[in-house]
Amino acid sequence: MSVRVVARVRPLLKSERELDIILRTGSTTQAAPSKTEKQSSQEKKLAALRDRDTIVRIPNPKNENEEYSFQFNAVYDADSPQQELFDAEGWCYTSLCLGW
Repeated sequence: MSVRVVARVRPLLKSERELDIILRTGSTTQAAPSKTEKQSSQEKKLAALRDRDTIVRIPNPKNENEEYSFQFNAVYDADSPQQELFDAEGWCYTSLCLGW
């Protein structure tokens, strides 16, 4: 297993909201069509990982026509609960530690 880099976006501060600092997330690929056949729990988790946003885009404060983009294995917004993050990302480490 290789190292995964995951970003969790915090809520904007009041001063950031007033400055119209906009952070956007997006994906680099199209979502794969869902299978109608029965999937195992691990297959469902892997499908959820593929469908997650993977890019964070932030505007350049010095030039409004530019933006910085950073790619991660997964991106979670400020509204994502801790359980969602653990279910999607932590399960693989748990299974490694348990020897599955």
